[in-house]
Amino acid sequence: MGHPDDTPARRLGRRDESGCLVLREGGLTWQHGGESATARALEAATDRSDMSDELAELGSTMPAAFDCARERGHLLRMVDLEGLRVLEVGAGCGGVARSLAERCTLLDALEPNPLRARLAARRLEDVESARVLVGELDDVPAEPTYDLIVLVGLLEYVGGWQGHGERVEFLRGLAARLRRGGHVACAIENRLGVRYFAGQPDDHSGMLFQGVEDHPRPYPARTYAKSELEALFTTAGLQPSTFGVFPDYRLPRLVFSDALLESEARPLAWRVPSFPTPPHPSYPGAQVLDELRLWQGLAANGMGSQFPNSFLVLAGRDGDQKLWPPDLLAAFYSAGRRRRFATETRVVGAGGAIELRRRRLGDGDTAPFRQHAGRQPYRDGAALIELLAAAGDDELAAWLRRYSVYVDAELAGSDGSVPFDLWPGNLIVAGEELVAVDTELALDGMDPHLVVWRGLLLTALELAARTVPERWSSTTRAELVVELARAAGIDGPVRLDEAVELQAGIYAAIFGGEPADAAATLITGLAHPLSANVHGTRDAGPGLLARSAAAEAERDAARRRVDELQAALDSQSTERARVATALAAIERSKSWRLTAPLRAVRRRRNAS
Repeated sequence: MGHPDDTPARRLGRRDESGCLVLREGGLTWQHGGESATARALEAATDRSDMSDELAELGSTMPAAFDCARERGHLLRMVDLEGLRVLEVGAGCGGVARSLAERCTLLDALEPNPLRARLAARRLEDVESARVLVGELDDVPAEPTYDLIVLVGLLEYVGGWQGHGERVEFLRGLAARLRRGGHVACAIENRLGVRYFAGQPDDHSGMLFQGVEDHPRPYPARTYAKSELEALFTTAGLQPSTFGVFPDYRLPRLVFSDALLESEARPLAWRVPSFPTPPHPSYPGAQVLDELRLWQGLAANGMGSQFPNSFLVLAGRDGDQKLWPPDLLAAFYSAGRRRRFATETRVVGAGGAIELRRRRLGDGDTAPFRQHAGRQPYRDGAALIELLAAAGDDELAAWLRRYSVYVDAELAGSDGSVPFDLWPGNLIVAGEELVAVDTELALDGMDPHLVVWRGLLLTALELAARTVPERWSSTTRAELVVELARAAGIDGPVRLDEAVELQAGIYAAIFGGEPADAAATLITGLAHPLSANVHGTRDAGPGLLARSAAAEAERDAARRRVDELQAALDSQSTERARVATALAAIERSKSWRLTAPLRAVRRRRNAS
């Protein structure tokens, strides 16, 4: 038997200069285009750990951000990896691999592209239990070696457009490499994800409704609906359990079981994620309907399990999966925060009650903020922001007045440490009572009236996205803040500028960047006309269909321009090669050699 830190694949590999173990020479050449930026970030960073602030900042531009983002490891963060031997197939540049390596006993990160494998090796070089293997699954001996095999964004490419049989055989190959009681974890887009109905192009092809229509056009990748995906695993002899992921598996914020959608905590399924889902950077598309309203309607009416944007499949080799804790309904994560502010919240159903268990993912000082973790019971009730979105004028004014009074009372009774995040998105109505459901972060010495103005600022931005523009007398989001303040009975001076400054400072401290940049982004957003949101013009002329058609035309034009530039580049390359060949032929010719003395004389004359 080999060394406990050894695997059959490690014994086969030839170590190259980067530390990779090469199982196959050559390999695939596919790249996402951000590898150079990722390489620069990895070289410059002194901290390459999971959730590194330094690496996230250095690699913040797309598509390198997918490699360097702190959120990559959230996909499986709720799974206990202690003592497990793990294989990741298609490790890319190591974004997920780093998180796995820090929590498991042994990691083999398999990547067929030599360039991307070298970047993964750089990301993992200080983790002794991790090795990067250059090769494909067939290069890994089919011996029961691993407790967990991880696939992130890979299964859809196996076998191409119509490769159902190839995918089944691939999954069988994974099962052959699992030890008794082992599991496969697979992350993949849902072809019926709500973002695709809302108008986002397919992540792989860039085509509108490609997955929704079950891939009518050939393309090298194919995604699946839930039952189709589970059938693949079942046919391969694996027992799948499927979990929903928002906004997607690349930068997950919420991972949930079907049990969440059947519990009283179901509203978390639409309150935790932010909508609309950020589009793929290469395919911005057009938002043709309200993704939040669509998802809320599906989830609230018993259909949510079929329509999350992405899936996480945990499949057992020997029966039901044992990785996901049996009492866990969901886990959600703070998005975009610096490591010292980042949190995980587990939604746990125990003894008939539901509890929220929050823990910090980082350490270090959070000054000037105070951060509270721990446990609290889930409180059921209507979200105040949802009530405001549905309210008429009189009801809206009544709720906003109650909100202003509530904040004053809460802050007046505080011990000086003020939970500043008391805005309607973090308040519910339980019976007749307003209740704060998120008081995690606090500041000392906050002005209660400024807390209210900040709350109205955030409320205006949210209502602008949730409501039709004719609902308001305002024409911009900035005007809407003031309209809400007047409805709340605030007759004093307008403190919008102060609220922007406060929010920009909070944002920069928690998420990074400069307050001035955050303020500029906010000011730009506040100037945005209400009529331009997704609930603006809905007629078939200049409205919904036109926006979709315009986005598709813009994308097609951009593609044509790229094709033209590529053709021009190819033409220049061909011409350059032709000229180089002709020049080489001239320099090899007898006449060139014979006239060398004459050229030397001419050069001397020209120099004089």
